[in-house]
Amino acid sequence: MMDKSLRSICLFITFATLGMMMIRFFTKGGYPLTGIEALYIGALSTYTVHRKALLNSSQTKRPDQFFVCVWFITTAVLYLINFLSKGHFHADKVNVLPQMTRVTLEVAGIFVLSHDKTKLVSFLKAKAKAD
Repeated sequence: MMDKSLRSICLFITFATLGMMMIRFFTKGGYPLTGIEALYIGALSTYTVHRKALLNSSQTKRPDQFFVCVWFITTAVLYLINFLSKGHFHADKVNVLPQMTRVTLEVAGIFVLSHDKTKLVSFLKAKAKAD
């Protein structure tokens, strides 16, 4: 189930990213930079690592998978809305989309690192020191 969900999210973000970049290209920059690249790379990395973990494990369902999907979907949709509105919701003083991307990637990182609890503890300690 989760494997299909993450795959669907990656497909959505892939086509959204490609579509936005193509629109920007054909309108000669008439739309703002997408900024979604980090989210896309994070989603793809999460899917790849999760897929590899499934192949190396008998565990196929994890309760924290729901949170990863919700964050990726919500953030990708907000990027798409911002792009289609030609940057209407993204101002220099309002740093919401980069913040959303950072939190989404942190949620994904916790999910991926939780396969190895020692790496998760190290990540959380480093995050606590950074904040």
